[in-house]
Amino acid sequence: MNRPKSRDYLQQDIRWTVSPPEGCITANEVYPELVTPLSEAQKIAGGHVIHLSSELEGKIPLNGYHSGPSSMLRLPNGRLFSQNATVIDENNLILSDFVHEFLEYPKGNRVCHYSGLPECQKVKGRLIALPTISSWKNYYHWLIDAVPKLRFINIQPEDKILTPMRSTFHHEVMARFGVRPEQIIATDFNTHFQADEIIAFSTPLPGELNQEGWSFLKDFFNAPQKEEGHHRYYISRKDTWRRRISNEVELESMLAQFGFETIVMGKRTIIEQAELFSNAELVLSTHGAALSNLAFGPQNAKLIESFPGDFIQPIFAKLTGLWKFPYIGHYGGNRPDGYDYQVDVSEIESLIEKLTL
Repeated sequence: MNRPKSRDYLQQDIRWTVSPPEGCITANEVYPELVTPLSEAQKIAGGHVIHLSSELEGKIPLNGYHSGPSSMLRLPNGRLFSQNATVIDENNLILSDFVHEFLEYPKGNRVCHYSGLPECQKVKGRLIALPTISSWKNYYHWLIDAVPKLRFINIQPEDKILTPMRSTFHHEVMARFGVRPEQIIATDFNTHFQADEIIAFSTPLPGELNQEGWSFLKDFFNAPQKEEGHHRYYISRKDTWRRRISNEVELESMLAQFGFETIVMGKRTIIEQAELFSNAELVLSTHGAALSNLAFGPQNAKLIESFPGDFIQPIFAKLTGLWKFPYIGHYGGNRPDGYDYQVDVSEIESLIEKLTL
């Protein structure tokens, strides 16, 4: 049986007999007549950084970011592969400007290095691609990277939409967008479809939300537009398997003196999370996807984000430049990602005082 090397795609009941893509091109260069510009690039100013632990200096950008342009591709007889919706043309080439990768590969995309792809299924009419990389499993990439694409989609009754449906937050968005169940094609590791026409969207890089995407999120979920929040939240990760704070009881005892409420986000709907964060004056959390909900925060919200050692991702620090929130970055100790870690409670207390005095 011919299978790719990536362990994510080792499915025992699927035949991987289709030749992998031969390389990458860009649709804007090769098929410019099929690409429609939707929004221009934007410069997002740096956030209001109040304090960074010394270990974070140089790792948290202070000068903002460029949110790239968005465009739409209408590709005849195109293909979509995998839960990331890799776009492939009739010449068996990946259109790299319509799919993102986290890492660099010699041929431009990991899929080019597979030993084969699964057999392709045909779809009549239009097939609209919604996924972005990791949006099939991660709330942050779904909410911040994928969902804003919906503002460009005018789905017709005969259209199909390729989307992740693994989690309740995927189902919630599809229902809210009004997509009928029979229009949905759920992605998985073995997704491989060819349609009469593929509709795909080039969007900003992961985590580089722009003003229009942010406004769409707030409107789409009817998030209350508040100038002030009055609640202080500590986001606990006790329902997750990594990046948990091992001395959380001690931390919560101190936080109670500052009026913090401990909340767990995992089983809440997006609407419920939006309502909570719309009332937030101050949020303390280990780095994690729940901080995506700061998109719904009021104008006076503030963030203290703790990083557990070597897992330092500046995405929320960058987005505070768009959201205009004061930001503190805290280094929690040299622990590999996936491990629990212990925070210095007195240090956290001093950081809260920086934002509240």
